[in-house]
Amino acid sequence: MENQRLKEKMAGYVGRLIALEQEAGDAITVANLKRELPHIRQGLVRVMLIGQTSCGKSTLINAMMEKIIVPENRAVSSPIPVWIGYHESDKAEILIYNKQGESENDGGDTQGDEVAGFIRNFCYRIDDRDSAEGTARERFDRVDYGSILLRARLLEGDVTVIDTPGISASTVDNAKTIKALEDGVDFVVFLTRNNQLNADEVDFLHRYVIGDAEGHVVSHPVPARNLFFVNNPHGAMTPMEHVFLDTQPVHGGKACGVRPFLRSIGSERNGIARLSEEETEQIVKENVIFLNARKARVGRLGAYDYEKYAPAGCSEEELEEMRKLARFEEKYAARQEDRSKLTKDSNIEALEEAVGKAAAAAKAEVVSRRICEWKDMLLAVRQAADEKVAAASMDVSVIRDKKRRLEELKHSDDAITKEISDKFIDLQDEYLKAFRLFMQQYKDMIRSECFGAAGRMPDDFEANIVTFGHMTDQQKVDYVEPFIARYTDICIATCNSTVKKLLEETGGSKNGGKAPFDVLEEIREYIEDQSKNLKLEVRTLKTQGAEGLGVAFPTDLNIEKIYEEFRKALIDAIYSAIANQFNQRRNEILATIHPLIQKVHFSIWQQIFHRKNAQQCWDGIRVQICQKVVEGFFDKAVVLTDHKAEIRKAFGIAASEVQKTHHEIFAAVNQALFVLEKEKNAGERAGKEAAAESRRITNACREIEDALDHELMQLR
Repeated sequence: MENQRLKEKMAGYVGRLIALEQEAGDAITVANLKRELPHIRQGLVRVMLIGQTSCGKSTLINAMMEKIIVPENRAVSSPIPVWIGYHESDKAEILIYNKQGESENDGGDTQGDEVAGFIRNFCYRIDDRDSAEGTARERFDRVDYGSILLRARLLEGDVTVIDTPGISASTVDNAKTIKALEDGVDFVVFLTRNNQLNADEVDFLHRYVIGDAEGHVVSHPVPARNLFFVNNPHGAMTPMEHVFLDTQPVHGGKACGVRPFLRSIGSERNGIARLSEEETEQIVKENVIFLNARKARVGRLGAYDYEKYAPAGCSEEELEEMRKLARFEEKYAARQEDRSKLTKDSNIEALEEAVGKAAAAAKAEVVSRRICEWKDMLLAVRQAADEKVAAASMDVSVIRDKKRRLEELKHSDDAITKEISDKFIDLQDEYLKAFRLFMQQYKDMIRSECFGAAGRMPDDFEANIVTFGHMTDQQKVDYVEPFIARYTDICIATCNSTVKKLLEETGGSKNGGKAPFDVLEEIREYIEDQSKNLKLEVRTLKTQGAEGLGVAFPTDLNIEKIYEEFRKALIDAIYSAIANQFNQRRNEILATIHPLIQKVHFSIWQQIFHRKNAQQCWDGIRVQICQKVVEGFFDKAVVLTDHKAEIRKAFGIAASEVQKTHHEIFAAVNQALFVLEKEKNAGERAGKEAAAESRRITNACREIEDALDHELMQLR
């Protein structure tokens, strides 16, 4: 009852640890604890049987448990470790555990006998273990280990016996034996057939059981005093002969005798402690046992029903061979007058006594070690809970930092957009100043170009010169007025094209300062620079994670295209403003042509048109009328007083369009900042909840730790 109470308490502690780990979020420790829990419920002291395939491990276990529970057949092998623990019921309870540490039903047909079903469905023929045919390996590879609980004398002392696949089995099966060792084994019973260890066995013991000075580190090394060697001439039914070969061990992985091997590891630091010569000889004397497992099983249980427990896929020839083995054992058992004497002669009781005695002596130490391991896990639970709080705090810190960086970028962009407006105002003022100087500088040149283009006599003037001379004054006025209007149109068109050409080609001012050409180039460069700046801002925003918060960004190509359109639109608007002003002056001049012509005295008309040469007449009209019209035009038009309003409007539109691209992006950034604010608030709430949860988990850990410390005090 005391053993059962202790197991239940230990299992309770581990169960609480699992719950705390799941809350703390440490998945690896949860998996390890889930695997630990069923092992504790079987027994606290773990004894593992290890040996080559078909060395008699399963036969020995059946004999020790006094019940057929694992397959024993030279033609088959156990593909999974089987943990065997104690419970009060006469009926064995069997569970299969997958690699996640969760139990699952085995898929075989038990045919009313759970143990028989387990044996049939979780063993395979040795010849088939590496083939794709025969027994399906998938179910073995899926399964991690089996668990059997039953009533047995050896297990009453809180002992768990672990049966393992042969260490000469497949790599997959060997890995399962190694995994069971890594879970922590207290005693190892190593079976040999002739009291000799071959090179592979020596290597396996050093690598996975005891460690050595050659660099093999074992997570849970088994000390020499807890290592039993059993010489089992498996299959022989003849009287036992206590023959021990004391061949000296040869280092370098060679074969050696069992006793010399024990002496060698007793003198080394094998992960636990170095032993004295007296201690070593005591271990050699007590831990090397000669027995006959088959005799023991026949003595206690009778013949093994090989056919009943045969794996699926056996041929008729194989089954017949198994029947012969069973009949031989039946006859052998029948010849014995006292089967209990057969059991005694097998020497199994010596092994059971040695293991039971050692397990009882080591129980307090084993439980103390388990408790210390669980206390380490308690620390992991508390660390995981603290890390959860730190992670929540870190998440909020990251959000705050991201929000801060986005806000800084937004404030920076606000300054940039204000600078854009100010810069365009400066550019427009520079342009207007440069244009005024430009018109003064090139006024005479422009006028000359205009007179030159508009001075040619109209084609129909010479043909009508005679008729013109007989017209009344009013008729002459009406006749000349269209020619003057046409002259004015040519003059204005020439003036406009000349100004535009000079604007595009002439840099620098004779009076010092910038020419319109220089300002236009500066405008082009500034808008191109703004395109580059916006692309850089977009890249920075993407780096700061704004894109992941739902902000949509234009591509570099789209930005370049948009800003090229802004630049072209502004330059076109400047030229359009000039043309509009010239056209406005044209309308003013045309409105004054009629009164100007009427003011010309008739005698002047008479003087002009009495000339016989039409060109001379036309030159006279140009001097008397056209020149006055054009001079009046230049006095007003060349200054372009209303040009300023249109230019300011054009620059204002350009500045607004450039700013708009920033505003559209940062309007989405504002939304992203809103999202981050919500995430920050949620993160702060989660952090407070995590902190409260961490305090609760820490307090629960302290309670378990206090309980474990109490158990340690009781054990001491």
